[in-house]
Amino acid sequence: MGKLKDYMVDGHFERGPKKATSLCSLVFMGNIEVSGYVPAEDINYALPEFMRNDTAFLDRIHGVIPGWEIPKIKKSEIHLSKNYGFSVDYFSEILHELRKMDFTPLIRSMIELSNVTIRDEIGVYRLASGLTKILFPNKQFEKEDLKMIMDFVIELRQNCRFTS
Repeated sequence: MGKLKDYMVDGHFERGPKKATSLCSLVFMGNIEVSGYVPAEDINYALPEFMRNDTAFLDRIHGVIPGWEIPKIKKSEIHLSKNYGFSVDYFSEILHELRKMDFTPLIRSMIELSNVTIRDEIGVYRLASGLTKILFPNKQFEKEDLKMIMDFVIELRQNCRFTS
């Protein structure tokens, strides 16, 4: 867990004399049994005990998207392309190039957070930077666009309020 937490903060970890560095993000995915309405902050029951009780690890998770709120693909004729699809290789290259850009300074110049912890601030700005560069890679967006992004990002971050 120590190496994972170090990586989640700094983007590197050490094993013996070697130090590995990467710019990749981590996405944790899984099927969680849900019956009825389950607030995102209550999904901690699905985590292993050693993760559930490690507040430093939980603080390093920047956002939670409750998958049960995302509609399922039901009919291929409605939800899937009938023509050429968007090439995954091409899309991966776009995302790879976007990793080289950091929108955080731009967002910080337009938005100031108040009454947040350092980890909340880092998480919100990282999520906002990622979402903004996917939606507006040319950095051409209005304040209303950024407000909508920030509202969504703050909701994702608030979903990380795991209960014990």
